[in-house]
Amino acid sequence: MTVDHSRAPVLEALDDYRRKGRLSFTPPGHKQARGADPAVREVLGDAVFHGDVLASGGLDDRLTRGRVLQRAQDLMADAVHAEHTFFSTCGSSLSVKAAMLSVAGPHEKLLIGRDAHKSVVSGLIISGIEPVWVEPRWDAERHLAHPPSAAEFDRAFDAHPDARGALVTSPTPYGGCADLQAIADVCHRRSRPLIVDEAWGAHLPFHPDLPSWAMDAGADICVTSIHKMGSGLEQGSVFHLQGDLVPPAVLGMRADLLGTTSPSVLIFAGLDGWRRQMALHGKELMGGALDLAAEVRAAIEEIDGLHVDDRDDFCGPGLSDDLDPLPGVIDLGGLGSPASRRRTGCASTGTSTRIWWTTAVSARRSPTATTGRRPGSCSRRCGTWPWPRGTSRGRRGWRCRRRRGCGWSRRCCRVTRSSARPRTCPWPRRPGGSRRR
Repeated sequence: MTVDHSRAPVLEALDDYRRKGRLSFTPPGHKQARGADPAVREVLGDAVFHGDVLASGGLDDRLTRGRVLQRAQDLMADAVHAEHTFFSTCGSSLSVKAAMLSVAGPHEKLLIGRDAHKSVVSGLIISGIEPVWVEPRWDAERHLAHPPSAAEFDRAFDAHPDARGALVTSPTPYGGCADLQAIADVCHRRSRPLIVDEAWGAHLPFHPDLPSWAMDAGADICVTSIHKMGSGLEQGSVFHLQGDLVPPAVLGMRADLLGTTSPSVLIFAGLDGWRRQMALHGKELMGGALDLAAEVRAAIEEIDGLHVDDRDDFCGPGLSDDLDPLPGVIDLGGLGSPASRRRTGCASTGTSTRIWWTTAVSARRSPTATTGRRPGSCSRRCGTWPWPRGTSRGRRGWRCRRRRGCGWSRRCCRVTRSSARPRTCPWPRRPGGSRRR
């Protein structure tokens, strides 16, 4: 069957809804922006409200006879070489829980890499699944974890032959990748499914110079976050399925059990539009992003004291099996002693002296620098400043001069007894909590 990737069913249905001036007697209550607060409309614009309709009884009829969402999911599956695809508007935190619940039940065992995301731990609590932890490969030099090896999963299955399946995180936020084909082989020799938390790998199917995509490597379920390395909206997640070890009806029911009954059509539209963009122009966009990442790496390498970790640093015995070149880790070790590294404002203990950034894929193929401080401020922080502004140095270390409640005071400063006149700290307030989906 010929598939037309120039079509975008969700976007087309949304455009038709607006052109025909439809107005439903159902939620949402703002009624296409008519009832929204004018001050909110001034900030957000009316387009947000125009795109906020019900998925059934709005975008499609209440019996979903137009199959709008299903057609969009089928196109996504074809684009990434999967057999079945499911959209989620609750982030990959929901998607990975649905995958876990479809593989194992209460008091059953599941092999899980110990570097798993907090949503996996939440899934264990909700489901009652018993985890069998598989240790990642710890990089003592760089103080980070690489994905577990296939041999570790093999040993874990030998020790726990009743385990129902395995879950591995690849790539990591730093770009380290597991040998997914070897891990899938370990699972399939025992007729057990493999779940891959590939939240940071939505871009991988679209260029041959990137690490192997989970579906191509033989994984049974793959979870991706389109808002991370794609151009989807926040909370936009997709999970894919292939093979016969997990029935698609079971996976769909588990997702329905956990998901909202009022999914955001705006997020669906973002997923649908991104799929069309990548299916038509993905190789070109990814090629530009790879070239840009290489240029950024080369430019940073020219700065004295800085080194961008690459394949030679991340891959090898006891390390990752492959590396996604788009994320990057900047090593500050060449700047001197731990005390001098602390003066960059990038570490407070001398044990974590790296700045993480990632090249995100967009229509402009522009990089997003995430240094833990201000985007784009790396060269100012890492070279010449003797002390960060807004701090004072006392006998016991750093003291932030921001008033009580500074989001950084406990993380980057050690409170001293020295008195300092409170003033506004120049560092932005840290977005709280663990890493987002």
